[in-house]
Amino acid sequence: MALALAVLLVATALPASAATPDELPELSRKERRERLDALSEEYRQFLEDVNPIITRRERDLFLLLESDGQRDLFIDEFWRRRDIEGLTPGTYRDRYYARLAVVEQRFRHVDTDRARIYLIRGEPAAIHEIETCRYLRPIHVWEYHDSLTDDLLVFLGWPGDFRLWHAMGQEDEALLQLLSPEGEREGVRKVFYAHQNGLFTDPPLVTRCIGGDVLLSAIGQTRMSGHTIFRNFQPDPIDEDSIDRLLKGMVIEPKGGSAFEVDVDVDFPGRRGTRTIVRIETTVPASAFSPLRVGERDFRRANVTGEIMKDGDLFDRYEARFEIEGESDEPMRLVVERHLRPGFYELRTKVADAGSGGAGISRSAIEVPEVSAEAGPGSNVVEESAAPYIRLAGETRGILTGNQVFEAVTTPEVASVEFFVDGVSQGTKRVRPFGLEVAIGPVPRQRTVKAVARDSDGEILGIDELPINLGVDPFRVRIASPRYGKDLDGRIRVEVETTVPKARELREVELFVDDVSAGVLKEAPFVFYAEIDGPGIHILKAVARDTGESTTEDVVVLNPPPGGVLAIDVRFVELIATVTRAGRVETDLDRDAFHVTEAGNVVEITKFEKLTNQPLSVGLAIDTSASMEGKIDRVRDAASHFLDSVLTPADRAFVVTFDRQVWKPVDWTSDSRSLAWALAAIRPESKTALHDAIVESLYNFHGVDGQKALILLSDGRDNASKFAWDQALEYSRRSAVPIYVLGIGIPVTQLDVQMRLRSLAEATGGRAWFFDDLGQLSSIYEEIQRDLRSQYLLGFYPEAPDGDRDWRPVEIRVDGAEVRAAAGYYP
Repeated sequence: MALALAVLLVATALPASAATPDELPELSRKERRERLDALSEEYRQFLEDVNPIITRRERDLFLLLESDGQRDLFIDEFWRRRDIEGLTPGTYRDRYYARLAVVEQRFRHVDTDRARIYLIRGEPAAIHEIETCRYLRPIHVWEYHDSLTDDLLVFLGWPGDFRLWHAMGQEDEALLQLLSPEGEREGVRKVFYAHQNGLFTDPPLVTRCIGGDVLLSAIGQTRMSGHTIFRNFQPDPIDEDSIDRLLKGMVIEPKGGSAFEVDVDVDFPGRRGTRTIVRIETTVPASAFSPLRVGERDFRRANVTGEIMKDGDLFDRYEARFEIEGESDEPMRLVVERHLRPGFYELRTKVADAGSGGAGISRSAIEVPEVSAEAGPGSNVVEESAAPYIRLAGETRGILTGNQVFEAVTTPEVASVEFFVDGVSQGTKRVRPFGLEVAIGPVPRQRTVKAVARDSDGEILGIDELPINLGVDPFRVRIASPRYGKDLDGRIRVEVETTVPKARELREVELFVDDVSAGVLKEAPFVFYAEIDGPGIHILKAVARDTGESTTEDVVVLNPPPGGVLAIDVRFVELIATVTRAGRVETDLDRDAFHVTEAGNVVEITKFEKLTNQPLSVGLAIDTSASMEGKIDRVRDAASHFLDSVLTPADRAFVVTFDRQVWKPVDWTSDSRSLAWALAAIRPESKTALHDAIVESLYNFHGVDGQKALILLSDGRDNASKFAWDQALEYSRRSAVPIYVLGIGIPVTQLDVQMRLRSLAEATGGRAWFFDDLGQLSSIYEEIQRDLRSQYLLGFYPEAPDGDRDWRPVEIRVDGAEVRAAAGYYP
């Protein structure tokens, strides 16, 4: 079980790698016809409707699909790919079918030239019908105007329907196609060209044909267009990567059949709410997977794709990635977990070797039983109790931004609940359920959501709080009970909870009542019995300490004044500085050498540490977008060398990769094996979410004390983030983590990209390098290492007025030297 749980964490944290094009078997003409005939009328009609805009690769993929659930998913993704930037979801599909309705009324068939161009370009600005000229066949000229070109398209009357005239071949031969039998007798030259007494005059096409001048212009434009005229049959380009992503996420028999056997075993260890936990263990032969060597270690990499069918429909699907170290010939066991309602399902599983692309398929029927709440570790049944009067519920995990909904679970005597964010009221709810959508902000700041319960007379009955955006590895202490007290006096019971990162060890928890120690406990349960002297205002404070002397606190106000909720806000600012003189790092300065000003005012340095031998907390964010193809092996090797040479057993690191999304293959760890595994997981894929990578990487530093740094490797612009650049920069300033930027292959023509990345480094006290030669990575890493082992930690109490939340500039000076540090902070 321990092994299965460890593998599960890996599986759910990572994306599957990009499919390779040769995973899609090439169909013959006969196979296409047979598969098309086997489709139901609904799906045959879909292919007929979209014939003008579907690519050959999309059509083949659709014909290869093995279930209606897969086909429905394909259709949804087909239209989503065409909702280009600026179109809301569904816009393209609605517009296309509106045009299709017009086409079915006006034209003979959806595959005619006019129908196809209408479906792609829409209604022309004008249609000129030239059907009254005895020299010409029936001709229509369509006029289009858009942001790029003004087009005149000539459609020539032909048996069956009008065809787009492309003017290919010799000039006279091309023009001859436009003539009626009488025009042919007159001759091309006489109809289209005329001169008298050696001077050119308007030809009969213009003088005797209504709309002839328009046609003459259209003929000239068409002749000049050449082969580009056929672009009118080409729909807007689509994201080909999305087809690969769709392909890799479907269970389709690989070309040539399964390369190895896939065995699937299912068990049901417990219940999650009303659903049964389904643990799916897939076993494949290790010998079928090509190893990848990273440093001195070998890894086998497997991509698992699963589809769960119910009554013929696609009920659930999942993708998982596994990087497994070692050369053992023992079968690889790959575990994922799903939560399903009791019933009968079909499980379809595909396992692919990320190196060779070889894959195996398994299909099996499963019956999911109903499991009692006591059956196993998956149970999350919660018993409500009469106390406390209020309990605040809402999402607290992961990065929270924008608007979030929080709900207060209360006992019947509660008449209203007021919600606060960082002490600022967000509104009061007087009707059950007591829920409110509150604004968290555009970037993931650490905040506290508070709910205050009152009775019908407005008296406070209870208070509860939820801290959010604490980071992925918070060191936290919380006074669980009491969160609020009214007229408390005498002996009370205080229960304290702790959250301790995996890399830390809790040393003790101490409770204070009005700044007087009420006791110290060194192991759970942390329950104290404290004396409250009188019914007035009292302050409870819990302090947790780890073995590295880091601390975290929580404060509760007991017996607050009527109608008031007290808040305690003690702020302390810490900045890390690197000092160089004549290009050499200074490591022996004392406190008096530093001068700190905040918004122009001198502040007293109350905390000073030399960080020469302090443990490091380092994040490595690596761009793995498609443009990194060909560079990634050198980047992986250099990163591996850096982590091996810089990190000691006392240090820790995490790895983030980013393409169209941000992935974290490994959380904070001191284990070099885990870091090597994370680097083995790097695979280039699609677009670049640079801004998101900055925010999500820095989020990992929440609650991390001491010396820290983020190393960011990227080679291009952002084109896939949900966060804007200004939001990423603001968040970087708030995080106070030095960022070292390694700009790989960014040309000088992209000065805006270089300037942004340089400003990011300077604002946080880091550095930026821009280079083309990947051989420079090693020397740059050595410079970063010297910086990280030669820093100073300066702390002071800020001068910012109460309630001020604006950016406060800070300047740190050392006479005769250069100081690199964050340019300021947010209170």
